[in-house]
Amino acid sequence: MYALAMPSFSQRHGFAQSKEIKFREELPEQIRIPIYDILRRTAHPSFLLERMKELFDPYGVDPMPSYVGDISVSKEEDDPSVISFKRTFLGCKWFQVYYLIEDVFAQLRFHEEELADPETEEPRAFPMQQAINDYFQHVGIGWQMVDGEIVRRGNDAFEDTMLNAHKGLCESRPTADGRIHAAIESLSKRPNPDTAGAVSDAISAIECIFSDVTGVKAGQKATLANFIDDPRFFPGSLKNAIGGLWGYACNEGARHGREGVVPDFDDAQFVVAVCAAISTLLNSKNPKQ
Repeated sequence: MYALAMPSFSQRHGFAQSKEIKFREELPEQIRIPIYDILRRTAHPSFLLERMKELFDPYGVDPMPSYVGDISVSKEEDDPSVISFKRTFLGCKWFQVYYLIEDVFAQLRFHEEELADPETEEPRAFPMQQAINDYFQHVGIGWQMVDGEIVRRGNDAFEDTMLNAHKGLCESRPTADGRIHAAIESLSKRPNPDTAGAVSDAISAIECIFSDVTGVKAGQKATLANFIDDPRFFPGSLKNAIGGLWGYACNEGARHGREGVVPDFDDAQFVVAVCAAISTLLNSKNPKQ
């Protein structure tokens, strides 16, 4: 199962607030340079360039991205492999930067777990992840690395809701926890998020808990609509709100697939947050036996 990015001491105690998210579907040159520096400190430029070629032109038939402007090169960067990597890195599309980061992490993690000598080699994968997350948060980039995957980062309230849901569900009801994670991954798809998938997965998280509590199995209408009126779960006024959530998921949320209906991202993110909070509540009120 996945591990959410944990807040630092200053974040947990309110001494540091995340900056407003400014960069989501863009990554200007001046914002890329520190990412380039982190990657270059982590791995040799020739290795990084090799990974970019594997990612962006695996069959050797497409031109590699190339920055057309002037690039500044320090004395220590005056090397063909460094210059080539920097020009390619600055010239690729914004989402390709994130593909590269994920790939480098995966390569380093495999090396450290399968090949490295822990007595002589310092770990690099998770220190790189921490450096990336610190930088993203510092400049207001709306993404974060979670166990090697780059997923969308919401505001502090959204992140707290996701973290609390994961803490409550990861051991007692891992299937529901996995559904919430799948919803986050759907929101995180690049370059276009899968908002309908996010809504569907988020609703499924609640249904997993209902099914587990009631003993209703797949194929026996284990859907949210069949549990809304159950007095064990929601008081009268609250069930109306849950019913509205179900209605949105089936209609505007396109849970059942409707041509031309694509949920708005903000709406889908709201549904994911609400479903995560409901899942946390249901799990707390109906602990696993």
